[in-house]
Amino acid sequence: MKMGCVCFLIIIALSSCINHGKTTVLKYDSDLSTVYEKRLIRDSIVIHYYSTDSILLLKYSNGDYKQSVYFKMGNAFFERRISVSEIGEFVRIDSVLTFSKSDTVFGYKSARKFIPTVLDLSYADCIYTIKHESNGYMSIKQSVIDTTYKEIYFYDMNYNIFKYINTWKDNKCVYVRKE
Repeated sequence: MKMGCVCFLIIIALSSCINHGKTTVLKYDSDLSTVYEKRLIRDSIVIHYYSTDSILLLKYSNGDYKQSVYFKMGNAFFERRISVSEIGEFVRIDSVLTFSKSDTVFGYKSARKFIPTVLDLSYADCIYTIKHESNGYMSIKQSVIDTTYKEIYFYDMNYNIFKYINTWKDNKCVYVRKE
């Protein structure tokens, strides 16, 4: 009987911690976007903030999603990335600086040598640029394989993401927070 009570209390404690976070949804803005390649379109981007130490980002498209996990270390957020080879073999776990309040530029070298799809470009060799903007911060991830592929996140001083832009060739998808 005591074990059941302890398990129940642990479940309540964990669920109450999760509920202290918040969720933000970025909606696709057709007025600000120009899309010719349908593979780039995503319906929405859902951002779950858990307390102040992690972010789960879900990019939804046609009932499926791509998931990215970010954890806080110091005063910045790093993407936790499982790096695999081009044939899917585990290579390493990377942590890639993605959101910060300090201006920086750096390169990321992937374990992959062959990039078969557009979506894989965000996991391949990239140049990251993080800089302060007038209304917050901007984090840019640009592919080295195809320099027309770029992901741009706009966020405030509390790391609340309010805009996301994804470009590839002549395509530009813009997502904004809508209250």
